[in-house]
Amino acid sequence: MTTETATQKIDRGEAIQTPKKIWITAFIFAFLTLLCDGADLGFLALSLTSLKTEFHLTGVQAGTLGSLTLLGSAIGGLIGGWACDRFGRVRIIVFFIAYSSVLTSALGFTDSYMQFAVLRTFGAMGLGALYIACNILMSEMVPTKHRSTVLATLMTGYTLGSLLATLLAGHIIPEHGWRFLYWIAITPVVLSILMHF
Repeated sequence: MTTETATQKIDRGEAIQTPKKIWITAFIFAFLTLLCDGADLGFLALSLTSLKTEFHLTGVQAGTLGSLTLLGSAIGGLIGGWACDRFGRVRIIVFFIAYSSVLTSALGFTDSYMQFAVLRTFGAMGLGALYIACNILMSEMVPTKHRSTVLATLMTGYTLGSLLATLLAGHIIPEHGWRFLYWIAITPVVLSILMHF
């Protein structure tokens, strides 16, 4: 397809089909991204008892951590949507995978409730941006006849991430403590490097 033909198709409003190999590769990365996203959110719920004990939190303070996560995700979703239009979907996904991985792993080094709350809020912004960016990317790349199936499957990555968090927390927290659970959240940085290339 020549550039002129592609331009004519765009002018007529026709979609340019993404090669199957490319959108399947993009789907795999987006699925793994949302898997990490779901696991990250699960970490807070599963470590909350340990956090309450270590930081001597009240029930209100513990609940506020969940609310701050939702607030950060909402803000991140707005930023992510704007940034996808401004800088491109893949670049935003790569950036926010690394961003949220670093901030989530930094939670393992916090010494107070306030430090944890601030880092959690900013880290959750990355999670919200990733959720939006992955869905936008797949909505644009996948052919119409496969789109609903692919987007539904993509959402299972988010759910499976919570299951993965449960399995990890069950093995890690009793043996190594809650901090180690957050330290392993640095591993998705590898995913961002691979996705970059």
